[in-house]
Amino acid sequence: MSNPTVRLPILLCAALVLSWPAVPGRAAYESPGRAADEPPERADADAGKLQEKTVYIPYDRLREIFEREGRGVYLPYEEFQELWRAAAAAKRPPPETSPPVEALVSQILSEATVSRDVVQVRATVSIDLLTDGWHEIPLRLADAAVTSAVLDDRPARLVSDRAGGHRLLIEKRPGDPERIELSLEYAKAFTRSPGRNSVSFDAPQAPINRWQVRIPETGVKIDIHPMIAATQAPAEGAEGTPEEGTAVLAFVGAAPSVQIDWTLPAEGATGLKALIGVQTVQRVWIHEGVVRTQAQLTYDIRRGAVDRLSLEAPADQKVVSVYDANVRQWSVEPAGDVQLISVELFEPSQATQEVSVELERFIDFSTGQTLTAPVVRALDAGRQQGLVGVGVAEGLRAEPVRWTGLMQIDAAEMPKPSGAGAAAGPWALSFRFASVPFDLALKVEKIEPRITVDALAEVRLEPHGITGEFQAIFTIEKAGIFSLEFELPAGYTLSGVRGISAQGVTPVVVESRQVSAGDPPRLTVNLSRRAIGRAGCAVSLFRALDEADLRTPTGRSIDVPIAIPRVVDSRLERTSGRLIVGTPESLRASPMNASGLRTIPAAEALAERTAAPTKEVAEGSLTYSFADEPVALTLRVERRKPYVTARQFLFARIEPGVVKYDASFLYDIRYSDVESLRIDVPSDLVGRIQCDTKGVRESVIEPAPNDLAQGFTALRLRHDARFARNAVVKFSWETKLESLDVGESRDFAIPRLKAMEVDRAWGQIALAKAETIDVRPAGGPEAAATGLRPIDPRHDLMDGIASIAADAARAFEFHQDWSLVVTATRYKLEEVKRTSIERALLRMVVTRGGQVSVQALYRLRSAHQRLALKMPGGVEFDTDPVRINGRPVSLERGQADEYFVPLGGQDPDVPFLLEVRYTQPRGGTRFSPPVFPSEPAVQKVCVTAYLPPERVFLGSMGPWTDELRWEWRYWRGFVPRPMTYDPLLLGWVSEGVSLPAGPSDSFQVDGLPFAFSALQPPAPPEGTLSLVTMDEDWWNGLVLGALLIGGLLLLRAGGGARFLAVGAFLTAGILCGVFLPTLSLQLFDPVTGCAILVVLVVWLVHYLVRVRPHDPVLLARRQAREETRLARIRAGTRQPAVATPTPEQQKGGPQDE
Repeated sequence: MSNPTVRLPILLCAALVLSWPAVPGRAAYESPGRAADEPPERADADAGKLQEKTVYIPYDRLREIFEREGRGVYLPYEEFQELWRAAAAAKRPPPETSPPVEALVSQILSEATVSRDVVQVRATVSIDLLTDGWHEIPLRLADAAVTSAVLDDRPARLVSDRAGGHRLLIEKRPGDPERIELSLEYAKAFTRSPGRNSVSFDAPQAPINRWQVRIPETGVKIDIHPMIAATQAPAEGAEGTPEEGTAVLAFVGAAPSVQIDWTLPAEGATGLKALIGVQTVQRVWIHEGVVRTQAQLTYDIRRGAVDRLSLEAPADQKVVSVYDANVRQWSVEPAGDVQLISVELFEPSQATQEVSVELERFIDFSTGQTLTAPVVRALDAGRQQGLVGVGVAEGLRAEPVRWTGLMQIDAAEMPKPSGAGAAAGPWALSFRFASVPFDLALKVEKIEPRITVDALAEVRLEPHGITGEFQAIFTIEKAGIFSLEFELPAGYTLSGVRGISAQGVTPVVVESRQVSAGDPPRLTVNLSRRAIGRAGCAVSLFRALDEADLRTPTGRSIDVPIAIPRVVDSRLERTSGRLIVGTPESLRASPMNASGLRTIPAAEALAERTAAPTKEVAEGSLTYSFADEPVALTLRVERRKPYVTARQFLFARIEPGVVKYDASFLYDIRYSDVESLRIDVPSDLVGRIQCDTKGVRESVIEPAPNDLAQGFTALRLRHDARFARNAVVKFSWETKLESLDVGESRDFAIPRLKAMEVDRAWGQIALAKAETIDVRPAGGPEAAATGLRPIDPRHDLMDGIASIAADAARAFEFHQDWSLVVTATRYKLEEVKRTSIERALLRMVVTRGGQVSVQALYRLRSAHQRLALKMPGGVEFDTDPVRINGRPVSLERGQADEYFVPLGGQDPDVPFLLEVRYTQPRGGTRFSPPVFPSEPAVQKVCVTAYLPPERVFLGSMGPWTDELRWEWRYWRGFVPRPMTYDPLLLGWVSEGVSLPAGPSDSFQVDGLPFAFSALQPPAPPEGTLSLVTMDEDWWNGLVLGALLIGGLLLLRAGGGARFLAVGAFLTAGILCGVFLPTLSLQLFDPVTGCAILVVLVVWLVHYLVRVRPHDPVLLARRQAREETRLARIRAGTRQPAVATPTPEQQKGGPQDE
């Protein structure tokens, strides 16, 4: 079969067989039945395609062929198949439909009659026969006796099934009616139990199943299970006439069984009065000013029915309600010391009846009263017993004075009330009584609350008035209160009253307040909720002061009395508090008289403050504690004179031809505000200096002040309002500077502005310059700068000014008079590199197909808006070739292989990570990194090359240093390993750069890594990295072949030639280790050792097989031994002669072994 002459005919025959189904016209030879077997899916798919149709038309004898047997038509085979299938479908008869079931029971009407010991049932079963033939209709009734079954006035055919039930066997002939009715009678004995009878039927099932149950006795309670719907039906006789008895009509549906239960009525005691027993649960709630009673009576009625109840209650109680669902109406009639309650019921009660009676009485417990618990008595009851519970509201106390006919019990034995609005306790007293009446007298008195107050009074003394807030924490025990009373100091106005909260303190809810006139006035605070426990309330006051000595600093002091509110209540046991008096720094306050006060530390006064203290309060110099004694404090207050500190910041920007000045004066005005400020400026600046602060007006002071220095002019600054606290005044002006040539210098003096009429003045001077100008103090810092101290403009500038002088080159600070002469020198700018590559990592993955995937990572800084990038020829990019800090950016195409990376928004002083990814389809092992045409400053560059495992690394070429260490593996020889792996290099190149994800997350590597590095590598082609590799099999074969061939060539050489060859081999290995260390490490591996071992074995075998047997020395020595042996045999016992040494032995030839 491998002969080509035999294979060619076979292939041709196979091609013909495979192409046979595609021959045109093959469908003409197929039968219509085969075409009809094609799946309809294929036909539907081909219907929407434009297909080629072949029609055969005879061009010879056309009319003779078409009209030979009448007119005929030729049409395509597919259209003929459609006509064929349509004709076959038209001849098929329509499918017949049949009902899902052959017969069913549609309705059952059953009538059950109870007679003596059995229940007889007469049922009419409606059956629908849906198909012709014989049918079996299940009737069940496995647990009943069928007495009659009639169908169309004839006995019905009943058969038994395996479960013991019955089935109706019937035949339906064509033309017979579909619905028939079966008259069925069956019976079953019922089960008797005390007071209740029961019977169950395994009856026929139907969707409509109606049962009518008749019992001869009246008043019988009948239950039917299941009962979907039921109603009471009148009992009728055989002729439809009413008769005595009980009848129930029920629908049970398609139930598997029907159970009938009935209970005969009990015959009561005829002619006897009903026996009534009453169980009472009486609850008495004592509130302040009212007593409410709820009596829940449960009647136990025997020997008859009761339609009216009679109750008795004390006359001093108001009957609020008598409630129960069966209570029709009730009425109250006085009868001396009691009142009668008549209750009429809707329906007479025969067994149980409940009635709830609610009473109410208003009483005043302020002076202490004795309360008798009301007794609700059932007059018609033969026996009445029950429980009595007494609940006392908070703020009241009840003690039993006498209890007759009662036994005290635990409060847990009291049942919960059934009324929705009734309270469940807790019960202060609980009793049990066995009969009525009983006597329970209680002494009720009101509990007085126990009140203590912990107060914090905060007083703020201002020049225009005194503001105070009195925070009181009330500790209220035993009983709650609904009002608070305070005594207000005279001369103060009430500002507000509010509740305050703190840890464990509930704020009071203020409903209203009222201040009563008097000396002193009183404040009454009404609460909308009861206050109990720890409650907080704050009262705010204000007193206006109209003292000129406090508004302006006159040097005179006045005495100001300080007063605080007090809590006044007859129930108050103890008051303690703290007083904090805060004053602004503009006022100096000294205590003159402190009565009822004790000085305490400020931390103790603020320990339990509900709100965080303000700075003024926290630094308040006056803190006291007080108790129940009256408090009186007098302060001697004086308005302080203003203390003004001026900070000056002078900023000069030296530009070609002009010097721009900005002077800012930052005033810190303490204690009091000032009307105006004074600044002395050089007289030559008057008219040129401009004030840039809105609302500040400057004017020249005339006549000039006496302390004005020569050459200066005094300016008065005024504001629309007075200067207070922190005031800022800004000035600006310009001074022309003669143009400077390159290398030329000029000196100019910095003008000095002085803040006058201040307590302390200091400032700073900052100098900024253009890029081409350098500034320095003229003649050195000591000669040109007087009264100035050099400072660092990056760290030492005053707060709030650093942003203005961000580009300052020099700065000075002064605290006294100063002078400064500056020398400005112009220089020529030299172009510097605007891009610096600090670190770079290049990762290249060489695939087995010679394709190289490259990921280049650069941590760099650049001042360019676009960074030019030149790629090696023939590169291909992936979807996101360029990323900055892990975020993709667009790559702009330039000329040839030049590209541009946009750097918009990058800070030149902040390093960023540039990532470039590309693929070289035929890169091989020669790697040329991307080139930056702008020639940036490049530092260290690392390269990690991944080679397939089957490639042997023999060395590298280029200005790169390998970062490899060689480890010995017993069966592999020396194996290269990188000194630094990729995770550490990736962290090194991205150090200090914030990245959303790691650079290695989406770049996959494969193979063995080889690391290289270079400092400032040149651009390709000089900076190209070339890796020398070889396939491992070829390398092993080359080493093995070279050693074996060399060894075989030396087989015929002598010993000296072999020693010379071995020495040459070792010398070559040493030289290779010196000049080609990587190649030498790859040579000394197990393959080389195996090759050397094979050569030695071949040499040894060659020596033993070919050389040794033909060695003349060995042959002569062997012959001498033989002659010696023969001589010994001849001589017998004589000593063996010593063989004469041959000439070769005398010359030192080989010795016999």
